[in-house]
Amino acid sequence: MNARRSPLVLAAALLAGCAAVEHVLDIQPRSPLQSVVVLSQVGANADTATWLEIVFIYDVKVVEMLPKDARDWFEHRDALLNDLSRSIESVRVGMPPASAYTVPLAPHHARAVRVFGYAFYPGSDRARRVLDLTTYSCVLLRLEPEDVSRLPCT
Repeated sequence: MNARRSPLVLAAALLAGCAAVEHVLDIQPRSPLQSVVVLSQVGANADTATWLEIVFIYDVKVVEMLPKDARDWFEHRDALLNDLSRSIESVRVGMPPASAYTVPLAPHHARAVRVFGYAFYPGSDRARRVLDLTTYSCVLLRLEPEDVSRLPCT
């Protein structure tokens, strides 16, 4: 019975050891994001161009410092990018209605531990939320008349 348990005990110890090493070395899991595609529908954002910003976060401690609302992001964007320049990068695009675009990724995107999207919809409370893109390898952002939806690419 001990012979059967020893591989399990060894595996558990190795996993615990890996977690401890990650904590001590401050190793953070990376986002698999490789592609962001934006489709702006006819009538999106009251039929006006939409500012969209993809923010790549390289230090998980910074996440709590970032706005939880797109309006706040755009109001404080310059100060945040300046103050957190070692911990975040962003890519900003303007999307007219009825258009599609593949967003270029930030130069160091492969190091990102979190990736957020912010869309500027001045008249919509629903569209003000932060879009967490961290877990996607490819994400389709659909700019709709009153909101933004995100879907995995197919």
